[in-house]
Amino acid sequence: MTTALAVAAGALAWVAADVLIVPADRRSLDVANVEGVWTEEDGGGRLTIRGDGTASLTGASLSASCEWLMESVAQPAGLTWKFGDIDEPRALFMSFQDPAAQSCSLYVDVDGTGERATVHPDHWADADGNRYSDYVREPR
Repeated sequence: MTTALAVAAGALAWVAADVLIVPADRRSLDVANVEGVWTEEDGGGRLTIRGDGTASLTGASLSASCEWLMESVAQPAGLTWKFGDIDEPRALFMSFQDPAAQSCSLYVDVDGTGERATVHPDHWADADGNRYSDYVREPR
């Protein structure tokens, strides 16, 4: 019983330290931070992130590196996603489910508020220097 209480107290202290000491832009994401609908600021795209590790993207104008995939606004592109690691705690890595689309993956960087994100094709910039699209999370 004493060991269980010590472990619980240690876990609580770890969480408190994370919230009080670690800046918001360095805290690890969880499903509640990302699940929902994100809209491209220029109104061109809609990214829906689901808690089961899937997502869909419609009408995006990310860059020339994914342009061939984004030709149809009406057809959502299916994605799977996973959280970044300790070096990239505010990141999501997304891959298109279509095997032919493997050359176009997405890197999503969520800001400390959890309400804004930048979406980068192929993990930052493509060969043409196209960099990212800004997305805003719709109110839940």
